Amino acid sequence: MLGSGPFWGTFVVGLILFVSAAFCFQQLAISLIKSDQMSSVNRSVVFGFGAFFLLEWHMIWAALSGMEIMLFVALFLFVALLLAKGKYYALIGFLSGVIIWVRPDGLTLFGPVMFTIILSKKRHEILPAITKFLLGWLPVMAGYLAFNFQTAGTLFPNTFYAKQAEYAVLFNQPLLSRFGNLLFQPFVGAAVLLIPGIIFEVFFAIKNRQWFEVALFLWAGGYVAIYALRLPVTYQHGRYMMPVMPVFFLLGLLGTFRGLMDIRVTERRKKLIQFGVGASISLLTAGFWWLGMETYRDDVAIIHEEMVETARWIQMNLPDDAYIAAHDIGALGYFGDRDIFDLAGLISPEVIPVIRDEEALIRLIEKSGAEYLMTFPEWYNTLTLKTDLIYQSEGETVRLHEHANMAVYQYNWTEKDEPNRE
Repeated sequence: MLGSGPFWGTFVVGLILFVSAAFCFQQLAISLIKSDQMSSVNRSVVFGFGAFFLLEWHMIWAALSGMEIMLFVALFLFVALLLAKGKYYALIGFLSGVIIWVRPDGLTLFGPVMFTIILSKKRHEILPAITKFLLGWLPVMAGYLAFNFQTAGTLFPNTFYAKQAEYAVLFNQPLLSRFGNLLFQPFVGAAVLLIPGIIFEVFFAIKNRQWFEVALFLWAGGYVAIYALRLPVTYQHGRYMMPVMPVFFLLGLLGTFRGLMDIRVTERRKKLIQFGVGASISLLTAGFWWLGMETYRDDVAIIHEEMVETARWIQMNLPDDAYIAAHDIGALGYFGDRDIFDLAGLISPEVIPVIRDEEALIRLIEKSGAEYLMTFPEWYNTLTLKTDLIYQSEGETVRLHEHANMAVYQYNWTEKDEPNRE
């Protein structure tokens, strides 16, 4: 199925980033445990932190997805590790700027960095630290804004605006419901057992003035809140929440570890409780690892059977100058080798103002000159009017999930309606 194409390179890069992120996650945990001079750190605990990250199914999915998620996570954890050490602020600033190039929500890291510097440093150290950070951050941020403005005429990429417009209907849900749905995503797995640890660790950090940990918690909560306000989507297993999942995992593991060390019972009972908690987390991690791999298998199968196979059919069967309206353009752009009118607005920004108005979309498609439409039939109610179905994939996986197969339609514009494609 994978062949010798670009997949292996993608997997290698993803796995390198995954292992790097796990290493930073583990080192960050060690530095935070040592910060309050706990002498109970041992090899099994050190191994456990790294193993949890490497086996957590969301993180594996992100590493193998081919998306930018694991690059964001690896950079963030490295920045967090540097910030926990309390030095290298110019490098922290530079990398915090680079993260924005990966995903615009990396801009939110500015908050926890400033919070940590202001509350953790002595008064005479604050200004030099902030200055160094800004010297590293501002040029990269300015370059990012300039690049977007030059290429798209906006300060942020088209996807930043298109996604918000596409899912605006979700704002009809109560804010607390949106926030809860997003916050739920990291805990679909063994992390649900870490919730008491998170609570314990946050109180521990506040009590002991561990402002870096408080900053991480506030950033993660604020990140979820921003998405609840601007883009409350949970598809692809909470993909937009994956960058902050390591924060919840880290705080939960730290709090669980500290709580188990501090529990006041007999030594024998303490060891039994520690074993029970450790075994429960391990078993649930393994169980969700298996379920996660099945989920990943289905996700990949759907992409190949629906998007890729349809794009290859287009490449082999439609005219070279065919102009195709499509919502999901990734596989079509890579394999189809045809011009695309993007119904998601990423490369066709004129779509964004009317992205949820199908009548207006039809008029835009006519005006654009697109002759074909590639979409899942259930995605639109009226866009397939004036069309003939000319192809539908035969993938089995999407049917098992009770959805229709990807289809290609040809528009039958009347002579009056027929557009003049420029």
